[in-house]
Amino acid sequence: MGGQGKGERSHPRPHLYSALRFRLHGCLNDLKKDVCVHEEMLPQGGMQPDPALGKQSRKLARSGEPGPGTIVDLSCSHSTVNSSQPDLGMPAQYHLCSMRLNKLLQRAGVASRRKADLLITEGAVRINGQPVTEPWHPVDPERDRVEVEGREVHLNPKKHYFKFHKPRGVVSTLADPHAERTLSEYLPSGLRLFPAGRLDKDSEGLIILTDDGDLAFRLTHPRFQVKKRYRVEVGRPITPRDLVRLKAGFALDDGPFQPACVRKVDARAVELTLHEGRKREIRRAFLSLGYRVERLVRLSIGPIELGRLRPGELVPLSEAELGTLRRSTLQA
Repeated sequence: MGGQGKGERSHPRPHLYSALRFRLHGCLNDLKKDVCVHEEMLPQGGMQPDPALGKQSRKLARSGEPGPGTIVDLSCSHSTVNSSQPDLGMPAQYHLCSMRLNKLLQRAGVASRRKADLLITEGAVRINGQPVTEPWHPVDPERDRVEVEGREVHLNPKKHYFKFHKPRGVVSTLADPHAERTLSEYLPSGLRLFPAGRLDKDSEGLIILTDDGDLAFRLTHPRFQVKKRYRVEVGRPITPRDLVRLKAGFALDDGPFQPACVRKVDARAVELTLHEGRKREIRRAFLSLGYRVERLVRLSIGPIELGRLRPGELVPLSEAELGTLRRSTLQA
């Protein structure tokens, strides 16, 4: 009566047991391959179990004893993951506080993530004197020496945040041999700032300049749904039918044009709010309706308003503004 029947399962929680065994397989597989244990370094699809490690994982699970390379403390410290496997052309030890190389360059204010990828693949970056061409290469900012074009890079704990009124005719980049005017002529000396998002040369208005790569990423990536508000002035009156089309949204060649809000200001001007800003998206949308944009001004980014900022004026964000800006990216 009280014993187990022949057909009954031996484990009281078989689904939980299978899930734990799956995770153990993945951990052992990662350790065997000497992969850095950091969430930023995991592949997009997550860890996959290695069937070849089934016997080893079950033996470890029964004994409760850690095997070679097993992690006991996963806190972010200077502990390292040691592997008993032969060298596969990668460092023998990985620090648990390591991050991707391109992310370090972004956080250090060297460049945007995309520009950092280009610098790395073009061979401009060295780690401890050795050239590295993989943007995902792991690096420990506290132990490794990182150089970009011979200049050492440091993660500066003090970050800087400015709001800037970009004038018309200025290119939203720090260096462009083909541009007459760039953002670099407005930046304070000694700071390596970059724009969190861009405006095309013929547009004007608010830009956030910072050396905080994480915040810049949150402000520009569509996933965080940070609203940007624009004033659009066109060359002829906007018809009621086209106003309805703007509010409903429609397809462009590279995806949908879908404003979060459209408000008519006068016969030839509207204010609209977008969650993302693809290249010349607003101009292309109005052109598809038969309107030429005469003036385009970005009025706000999240809670930060252009206000009375004059063209070319650069002002540090207040603590209150910075706090509300950060919260707006976390709520997305």
